[in-house]
Amino acid sequence: YSMKLSLPHMGSTKTIPPKQDQNFSSITVTETKAEGEVSIAVYGYYFKLAGGIIVSLALILASVWVSLSWLLQSYSLGKWMEEMESSQSHRGEFFSRYLGCIASVLVASACRALLQIFCSLAAARNMHELLLRS
Repeated sequence: YSMKLSLPHMGSTKTIPPKQDQNFSSITVTETKAEGEVSIAVYGYYFKLAGGIIVSLALILASVWVSLSWLLQSYSLGKWMEEMESSQSHRGEFFSRYLGCIASVLVASACRALLQIFCSLAAARNMHELLLRS
């Protein structure tokens, strides 16, 4: 019995000799394993199974949103500290921006986490269905 799943090339293939068991030697099959780097085609295959280009772009955009929110949060914190030291009249302006950036980080992180869970479950379900059909 052999199960075959069509995956993109994942490196060199190495043959592993089967164990010599007296009771099961007739049903033992030679196994192979891949060694080396994972090719970019494998990542593309996983993204395809996770939902395709739209879901992949949404995941990338959510990651960019988290990164930019962190950057703006740090910038706003710095400006708020400078404002407090210089005793300018608009004391609450940068504090409000800082709180908004923190809220953005929290929302973006939650969106990215939910999207990653969705993508992982979709890819696992699709791989499982492919295995059952082969």
